[in-house]
Amino acid sequence: MKTLDYLELSRASTREEFLRVLEKLTSALGFSTYSAVLIRTKLGVVSSVDYSNSPPSYEEYYRSEADGKADPVLRHTTTSNLPIAWSQQTYVATGAGNLWEIQAPFGYRNGIATSIVLPNSGRFIFGLDTSNPIPLHPDQLSRTIADIQLLAVHANEAASNITPDPTIPKDVPRLSVREVEALKWTMDGKTAWEVSRLLGVSEGTAVKHLNSAQQKLDCVNKHQAVIKAIKLGIISL
Repeated sequence: MKTLDYLELSRASTREEFLRVLEKLTSALGFSTYSAVLIRTKLGVVSSVDYSNSPPSYEEYYRSEADGKADPVLRHTTTSNLPIAWSQQTYVATGAGNLWEIQAPFGYRNGIATSIVLPNSGRFIFGLDTSNPIPLHPDQLSRTIADIQLLAVHANEAASNITPDPTIPKDVPRLSVREVEALKWTMDGKTAWEVSRLLGVSEGTAVKHLNSAQQKLDCVNKHQAVIKAIKLGIISL
């Protein structure tokens, strides 16, 4: 399989561009549909935004006939940080075989899903689905899961950047996920080098995130930016 340009996704600046690139990468990985939910929680306010290429008929049928709370894949991704490769057996084993029967005609027979915990108890849930069997050879399955987890990281970055956070007042500067994370680690006393290791980026990129946060918050240094971010509710103690 050719090398995928995940960075193309995280560079997306509009919802339309984000969905176009996400669908291209989904197909390149051998899956037909994608589903993503960006959940934000702050001060008791919960907001969620869905991104999916599910057919409208499936969305209407699933919502009217299925109980989302009983869906074992949804339940797993909202309570665990581990990925899950699912099939009909996953639903049957949890007594939810009827849900699989509902979604199977629409192509949702097998899939891999994962989730990312976000600041302030938020979560990004991401999954790819297919009518075809998923390779069960350990090496191939591990590689596919790793590819999807990497795709989820970039999808979360893009979704967070293009989706306004309704829990933040309109007059509060909107920081990217990485900028918020950099400030939170700085609040914990981490140096730029330590922040870079924690975020999995170069030290220069970590400094870039901090400088960008400072500029958006109109602060002269990163420590002042941390204090202002706390006061504005962007990060919490």
